[in-house]
Amino acid sequence: VISQNRSRRYLSLTLGSHFLSIVLNIGILNLLAEMVQRANGQPASGADRQLQLRRVRETSQAIMRGFNSMPIWSPLAIGFAVTTAAIPSLSWLELLPWAITVTLTYLLAGWLLDGFDWHSDAVKEELPVYSNWRSVRRFLALIAVVLLASTVFAYQADTRVSVGTAAIVPFAASLWIFWQYRRAGRNAPVLTLRRLRRRIPQVFPLLRTEICMVGGGALLGTLLAHLLHLQDVLPHLLPTDLPPVLLAGLLLVFILLLAQTGFGAIV
Repeated sequence: VISQNRSRRYLSLTLGSHFLSIVLNIGILNLLAEMVQRANGQPASGADRQLQLRRVRETSQAIMRGFNSMPIWSPLAIGFAVTTAAIPSLSWLELLPWAITVTLTYLLAGWLLDGFDWHSDAVKEELPVYSNWRSVRRFLALIAVVLLASTVFAYQADTRVSVGTAAIVPFAASLWIFWQYRRAGRNAPVLTLRRLRRRIPQVFPLLRTEICMVGGGALLGTLLAHLLHLQDVLPHLLPTDLPPVLLAGLLLVFILLLAQTGFGAIV
């Protein structure tokens, strides 16, 4: 990917980080950053050093834009869940087309801004790249299956997509591990359970910081809402006949403004 020209490199990284972050979330930043650093080679000097620094800047922008645009539309993202929970009258099916439109606009604008070298007439470097896309296609298929299953579960259970996601993801992860051991034949279920039993106690404690932040933010937001009597104040500040989609847009602006004071989106 690094050896491709600027436009293809940007598209590959931003789309890759976007789709992979649907499942890996913020973990995709560490994963792709490490991969890009290794592919970029050891620190050089002179013109080669300048080329490396430029590539690091371009690849970082592409990765960050791909990840940052994922929470806008993905039902697996906590931002999507917060928005649909904060506005009960807003259906996720009603929000999804608008969210996807904003996401595509954001990604296209980023590609036009940083995917081309508008101020340079230098010949762009491009080396032949040989890649095995089989694993990537399987991972994208897993993402599609999780999204589809979560949507169907939410529709059948008449609940939010975030609830459907919480119900489907553990089963999808177990099936994914089982598929990796499929060549073991009858021992595949045993190996799957053994891996789950070994990895769950190792992985879950690492999430305690994120769980505390999310839980603390939700608790603080609930307490502030009752302390400030927002349920009585907001009807006087906002018209009561605003469409739910417009309320979601105003909620995004409010989150951005409130973030400048140190309050996260969960609050």
